[in-house]
Amino acid sequence: MSTPSDDVAHSATTPIIEDDQGQQVNVKSLFHCPVCKVFLQDPLFLPCGKTICRRCLPNTHLRTNITYPDTQDRARGFDCPTEGCDAEHALADCNPDVTVGKLLDAVREVITSDSDDNSSSHDETLEQEKIKEAARPELDCHVCYQLFYHPVTTVCGHTFCVSCLQRAVDHAPYCPVCRKPLSCQPQNNPYSIPGSKLLSTLLDSSLFKDEVEARMEMLAAEASGNTDSKCTTPIFVCTAAFPTIHTPLMIFEPRYRLMLRRALEGSRQFGMVLPSRHRPEGFEEVGTMLYIERVQFYPDGRSRIQTTGTMRFKIVEHDILDDYIVANIQPMNDISLAEEEALEARETADVTVEINTTNGAAEGESLVAQGENGEQQSNDETDKGPTTPEDIDRMPTRDLLAYAKNFAQEILAQGYLRVDPNVLGDIEGNHQEDPVLFPWYFASLFPLEDSNKQRLLCAVSVRERLKICCKIILTWETGRLRPW
Repeated sequence: MSTPSDDVAHSATTPIIEDDQGQQVNVKSLFHCPVCKVFLQDPLFLPCGKTICRRCLPNTHLRTNITYPDTQDRARGFDCPTEGCDAEHALADCNPDVTVGKLLDAVREVITSDSDDNSSSHDETLEQEKIKEAARPELDCHVCYQLFYHPVTTVCGHTFCVSCLQRAVDHAPYCPVCRKPLSCQPQNNPYSIPGSKLLSTLLDSSLFKDEVEARMEMLAAEASGNTDSKCTTPIFVCTAAFPTIHTPLMIFEPRYRLMLRRALEGSRQFGMVLPSRHRPEGFEEVGTMLYIERVQFYPDGRSRIQTTGTMRFKIVEHDILDDYIVANIQPMNDISLAEEEALEARETADVTVEINTTNGAAEGESLVAQGENGEQQSNDETDKGPTTPEDIDRMPTRDLLAYAKNFAQEILAQGYLRVDPNVLGDIEGNHQEDPVLFPWYFASLFPLEDSNKQRLLCAVSVRERLKICCKIILTWETGRLRPW
């Protein structure tokens, strides 16, 4: 005696649709169990993404050579009975497929009623529309209430768009429907949760092709914000970052988890600016673009990233996208070499000064200062280095670098500070010798105030940045105040 499911499986009416490969398939076959080949009953979702009848679940066995996670509910498993899958599944990872179950109930009613129709004339297009109409209400995500896009099914059997599940777990690691804890990390790795092959095939078919394409366009518009806006660069308001310098960061806020995912899917870049109490926007307008080198994900959803500064920028305008800032930026470039030379010549024209840059640690030559009349001053007056900001303003750019570099080397030699390998490890040597790079090295080595860091970022001259570093050193030296 045949069952209603068998009658459905062998129905003479077989409406045809096209799958994602353009091949013609029987729409009813999409709802068949891949094991028994009849209409699914009591659907069970497997970790490989396939859905089978519960009655088709094979006998389980005790899993061996498994020490993590060594929990009782994962002790038993079975070999996947579906064609093309040789995996061993843990019994705990197989749960009722709630979404597919509701979908089957809706479609079964339509197919059964058509099977009972003994009319000789049959319109396949009409039957396709009936199936589509019945299935459509069950294909909405419970987070965004839109048509599924890249549907994934959790171990509790609920299905969501992968992007919706990622954003939900950003706030709490629980299923948005039943609040069951999720052992996987969809916010970090969307492939850690399997996609439902049945739903994916149905959505990719000609039945829902137009709706899926419209959904793709809508998601693309959401990801980029207002398409008419020029504000496309994501901005992280957190700390100071500098060109060529590594900046390790811990990402834990939901809005920045989303920003990080979008950056990883795109250019792997975002802007970093300091917060500001004095600007109405609440953040500085000059910052540094960071490139994401490495990412380490943690089970609780946090991420540790290693970034490297690429260039400075200035924010022209900004907007808000999904609670984080996006901006229209323009590069911050230094003045030309000709302008750099003219600046130094102008500032050192009145008095040519060679200040002792060794901070008392002579290197085999005595440095001499000359006044306007060409008379030499005694070494006793110069071997203490610059004593006023005016002295620093009159120093040649070469001596500014030497003074600041020798101070940094002295502090490191005395063991007061250590080089963080995550920040300066592989770039320390080059940055000490290059006047363009040294200020960034200096700002990352010493615990500067945020105001001084911002002054360095805003300066558009190598000489100006070196003068800022030297004046900070002078403040520490003359005031006997060192912040370490």
